[in-house]
Amino acid sequence: MREVLITFLVCLVIGAIINGSQGPVVSHFPSANALQQQEAVVSGEDSSLVPAVTEADFDSEVLQSESPVLVEFWATWCGPCKKMKPVVDEVAKEFEGRMKTVKVDIDSEPGLASKFNVNGVPTLILFKEGRTLTVLSGVIGKESLAEQINKVL
Repeated sequence: MREVLITFLVCLVIGAIINGSQGPVVSHFPSANALQQQEAVVSGEDSSLVPAVTEADFDSEVLQSESPVLVEFWATWCGPCKKMKPVVDEVAKEFEGRMKTVKVDIDSEPGLASKFNVNGVPTLILFKEGRTLTVLSGVIGKESLAEQINKVL
């Protein structure tokens, strides 16, 4: 029985190597690309079209803005936030000039997350004239997000 198990495991490893897949063999070392992305996030060099705001500039950038502002509360470790990033980027592009879009990293700015009762990420809050108009949580599609924005524009 022991030989069969060893043979099975060896076949799995060889199969994964031949097929180029991770399969059951999982590397615990990040790829070079993943390391570059992590370094970009840590250094603030995010390729996103959506600028980050902090507690220091939140009032001037969001609450005192003359145009509506969509704020994305997110975290670097959040898988659903990564899914929302391209959606938020597309919406920011589509509504450019009619609405501002910014993001808040809840790990860097826990006070803002607490102030606006953000209990999970991603959370999107649409502000207009300093007031909260819409709160959306979780992953949502571009069409649904655009529909919510169009209701207040």
